Amino acid sequence: MTVRDQTKSYLWVTLLARALVSKIRALHDESFFSEGEQMKKKTLTIIGLLFMVVSLSACTKNKHVTQEANSSKVEITTPQGERVKIPNNIQRVVSLSPAVTQVINDLGQKDKLIAVDTQSPKYVKGLENVQQTDLMNLDLEKIMALQPELLFVSDLTLFQSEDKIKKLQDKGTSVVVLPTEKNFKEIENNIRLVATALNQKEKGEQLTGQMEKDISAFKEQAAKISHKKSVLFEIAASPEIYSMGKDTYINEMIETIGAENVMAKETGAIKVSEEAAIMANPDVILTNVEYVPDPINDILKLKGWEEVKAVKNKAVYSIDNERSSLPNQHVIKAMTEMAKAVYPDVFKNFK
Repeated sequence: MTVRDQTKSYLWVTLLARALVSKIRALHDESFFSEGEQMKKKTLTIIGLLFMVVSLSACTKNKHVTQEANSSKVEITTPQGERVKIPNNIQRVVSLSPAVTQVINDLGQKDKLIAVDTQSPKYVKGLENVQQTDLMNLDLEKIMALQPELLFVSDLTLFQSEDKIKKLQDKGTSVVVLPTEKNFKEIENNIRLVATALNQKEKGEQLTGQMEKDISAFKEQAAKISHKKSVLFEIAASPEIYSMGKDTYINEMIETIGAENVMAKETGAIKVSEEAAIMANPDVILTNVEYVPDPINDILKLKGWEEVKAVKNKAVYSIDNERSSLPNQHVIKAMTEMAKAVYPDVFKNFK
């Protein structure tokens, strides 16, 4: 199945997602935003994109990575079921996913990156002089001139730049499309996929093996908890609150530390009304919002929230945005922050 054929099956999601993005972009009119709100609009756009990729990922099946090697090629099977042949000694790689760029860096393969998306240098040092392109508007001429051997893209980028990516394929570039990860297993599968494509399977197994070991340790400690606390995880602040429901790795993180997600009845990234948040009455509020100077204080001062248990007890905590937003091995660090915030005594020895 070609990339084009895969995308046709997502047509109804395309229409919905593009409508959402158009609506969010409409909010970006400079005349409607104060200086502080200009920072917020970027996050709202990302939230819109998150809706897209969560929807897209629901349309894919995360199959196990396989590898078949001959003298010059490695063949991998992507989660979409497409077989991709990649040169064994890969040297020219493009990553259009910050989460993947971090994986490539942790595999010790950063020097092979000849181009990345504009967000990746924020998360991986030493990429300032590497060619960059917008995730949502792939600069085909720039990338094609670099003659990449391998391109990693998210389903979101495929969605926006399908024709351009097809042209790169026609020129001989191997393309690996990574679906949005909804849980730890899918995060691990994508790490293995990237590692196998870069002929670093053993290092990939080390990364995922450590993840599995850490997750098991969290679960073992969480089993000692007799009273589960309820948690609201905020990814965008009032008055337009967004959170994460089931079928997200954030939900799995909350459950792994022995807590309950107050939005677990919903699916994916969701908009939460203030009334719904107040009625949920969480024991703890976690926020990874970074576009306001003091998100914790903002929550504590919300009118009408005085009797919400988390606000009343000042159980509101910040979680690192990078670690909690990029689905790869670093989510374990975010989960450690979450565990220590929700159950400081239970997880006091976790680092």
